[in-house]
Amino acid sequence: MDSGLLHACERIDWRKVITMKIILAAFAGLLACCVSTAHAQFAGKLTYRLVNPTSTLTMVYYQNGNNARVDAQSVSNSDTTKVVNVQDTLLFDIAGRKMTHLQYKTGMAYITMNTAALAQQAMASTQSTVTVQTIGPETVNGYPCTHYVVEGKTGNYVSRREVWVTTALGTPGIQVAGGYLYWTPDFEQEIKLVAAGGAGVVVRSSVKAPGLSSVMDLVGVDTRAPNGRVFAVPAWYTVVDRSQMTVPAH
Repeated sequence: MDSGLLHACERIDWRKVITMKIILAAFAGLLACCVSTAHAQFAGKLTYRLVNPTSTLTMVYYQNGNNARVDAQSVSNSDTTKVVNVQDTLLFDIAGRKMTHLQYKTGMAYITMNTAALAQQAMASTQSTVTVQTIGPETVNGYPCTHYVVEGKTGNYVSRREVWVTTALGTPGIQVAGGYLYWTPDFEQEIKLVAAGGAGVVVRSSVKAPGLSSVMDLVGVDTRAPNGRVFAVPAWYTVVDRSQMTVPAH
């Protein structure tokens, strides 16, 4: 082959290689960006509301990294200035699977295992099963969600909860699943839901049963990372560590 023609071919091939590398690099960067966005950890504040016949429950979830916090209170529907119930503030060490109860009436801060871990110990001898059914994609409160049905059976008791989960806001370490209901990573329902693809923010939760019907909605989102002071035990609390205590099985 003529040397000039060979050199020309080499130049053309090299340009193609460079062009292809640029295209692949751009595509890889776009793909990485999409994956990162889809699986980013949630940081910020989520506000939920559940309207009962006589009162309205508001729950506020905060997270930054491994730390989470939940505050909750109910007010009267007839007089919204009247607080009818206040939940003790809960601080969570997500990876450590511990929570701290800030008992505002006593000034005590009790560190314990997560409720799920304590329940598992207490119900160790009881047969229970949890199943998750994927219904499909739906738009709820303006968010693209996937609709799931979570069923649990313990003995003769059967629970059924529908949840709509979005990944548009990232993945929280704990899912607010209903009124005063917080699914930590060791909850069986949480484990099964995540395995089914439901690792995200719960936008709506619904329970319908004889004599019981409730719907919880996500009503506020703030994606600014909370200050570390939000997750600290105030200095005026007395801390008692009970995280090593166990519950006798029944």
